[in-house]
Amino acid sequence: MNGMYERTACVNEPSGHEGNGETIQLSLVDVPWPISILKCNQQLEQMPIGTHLDVTLKDPFIKDNLVLLLNAMPGFAFDVRFVDECICLSITKRPA
Repeated sequence: MNGMYERTACVNEPSGHEGNGETIQLSLVDVPWPISILKCNQQLEQMPIGTHLDVTLKDPFIKDNLVLLLNAMPGFAFDVRFVDECICLSITKRPA
């Protein structure tokens, strides 16, 4: 799925990297379930408003669970892209 984009059913509009906040990279490529979800949730809780989090992973099951988590958390905008063999989530924390 080279460079394909998937718009998930998300509560918030996709992130356009609004503002000039910091971008944090989080690779979950080799992190197993459920540790991957815990690591991402920990990072989301620590993010200040305007910060961007780029998450890279391979497991579609983990992606589906992260989407569920993000849909339950107000104040986050995100989009999902498929790049080569990886899934990339771009997440931005906005004012709630």
